[in-house]
Amino acid sequence: MEVVEFANTYKEVNTQILSVLSLLISLIALCVSCRSAWYDRAILKINSRLVYHGDSERALYIEIVVTNIGRRDAVLEGVLRHYEEGHTSYTVEEGGITVKEKNRVKFIVDFQEIIMSGDEGEVYALEDLTILDIENKEHEIPNSQELIKRFREKN
Repeated sequence: MEVVEFANTYKEVNTQILSVLSLLISLIALCVSCRSAWYDRAILKINSRLVYHGDSERALYIEIVVTNIGRRDAVLEGVLRHYEEGHTSYTVEEGGITVKEKNRVKFIVDFQEIIMSGDEGEVYALEDLTILDIENKEHEIPNSQELIKRFREKN
């Protein structure tokens, strides 16, 4: 009978202690859930470089390497090329390019893609490059503008 009397006597205190414990447990669960959601996503590491022809100073193409260092698969559309006056172009891969965890994919931008011809004979020069994913989110390529400038000079 002592347990029942104790419970009846300190009913409010017991309720408050249980409420605080349940609040702490729910906050811990929320933190664990947020941490899992943050780390459980695709994270892209993008590197780019100029590839030269043998021993000569002539640049052949810009090579872009995209590595997925996240836990989820990333699905990419391709390289989005930004030209003067707001013109853009990219080649769509059917179904996208799936980059699994810890895998990489290479993209190549060659000299033919440096200039874009308009409808009425206009010519637009390439200004910037980004990686486009399946959700139409653009991922910046580090030093892409500098690479394009050097690529034009070395050809």
